[in-house]
Amino acid sequence: MATASHKSFWLNAGALLPAAGVSLSWFCCLPLGLFGVGAAAFGFALAPWRPWLLGVAGVFLTLAFYQAYRPVPMEQCESGAGCAAPVNRRRQRLVVWLVALITVALATTSYWADWVLYWLL
Repeated sequence: MATASHKSFWLNAGALLPAAGVSLSWFCCLPLGLFGVGAAAFGFALAPWRPWLLGVAGVFLTLAFYQAYRPVPMEQCESGAGCAAPVNRRRQRLVVWLVALITVALATTSYWADWVLYWLL
């Protein structure tokens, strides 16, 4: 049978464990929260440059699509050489389309983010 002091010890330990868990999660998540505040401030500082940055992204995406879909001249590829392997071109095109979709989604966030937050919350 447990003594009164033994029970008291476990009751005190049981009361302190949740407090320790909360404090540990606070110290774990605090740097992430501060990083989020810093990133938001940085994004706010770049807001006036948004049209120019979107234009640069559009130029780079155009160049990436040109590189992915341009025809490879046959005189550059010798017979048996793997310079224009369809698997590599397929992977390159897939990555370009994925980056383009992510860029369009991020560029249009201001139009659809309110709607998504409204229906999620």
